[in-house]
Amino acid sequence: MKRFSKVNSRVVGYTLAVLFVLTMIFSTVYSRAFAVRQMPWVSLTLPEHRTIYMTFEITGVAQPAYTWGDVEDFDWVAIGTLYEADYIDGMGVPPPVWVGFQVSVNTAYAYFFSLPGEILGISGMRGDIEYVVGFVSSDSPLNIGDEVLIRAELQHLRDQPTIPISSVHFDVFENRHYIYVVIRRDGAWGREFVVQRKNVEIIEWLGRQNMSYVTSSVITDPIVMWSDRQIYDGALVRLFD
Repeated sequence: MKRFSKVNSRVVGYTLAVLFVLTMIFSTVYSRAFAVRQMPWVSLTLPEHRTIYMTFEITGVAQPAYTWGDVEDFDWVAIGTLYEADYIDGMGVPPPVWVGFQVSVNTAYAYFFSLPGEILGISGMRGDIEYVVGFVSSDSPLNIGDEVLIRAELQHLRDQPTIPISSVHFDVFENRHYIYVVIRRDGAWGREFVVQRKNVEIIEWLGRQNMSYVTSSVITDPIVMWSDRQIYDGALVRLFD
């Protein structure tokens, strides 16, 4: 009888121990699953190097070259203003042209072929910028005050990587911009994705591609473009893509 009681006690003990272990495993797995469900979803993107095509196009008013100054090689000049609101989709990026830059000039009489022109003067580098362009009228009749179209197709290549504006945040306390990148690491439960903050220096904005130029150390990790809730440095996340 005593032996039977001892066996029963041992079975009960083993059973309770197994139930305890199973409960701990279940609780741990459930806690892990619950923790995973609380992780933010994030969408990632990679930095890009882009060749950006822009059109420099303004309306100028024609006048004889001698009225502007001592201009050689040209018999007419066109004076036009590029307004700040018209910079590359209104995002404040002036076109990369300079004195001596070659442009084309179209007159109302000969709109479908272009007269070669050259930028002779630029007044201001920010705000509303006035350009003076010299050209030869050839056989195109002109009168003082006629409107002409000054234009050039520009290819603007940047060496800096570009990233979506939506990825850039601003720290008002440190007065600096930053982004979040995601790195992969091996944790206790296998592969994890962790958010890291990286400070960047903004050079300028480009609205046409909705991208912002940055300069910093080379960014090789995926960048957080969107998250379904607030994230922070060191946060564990789930990948949406």
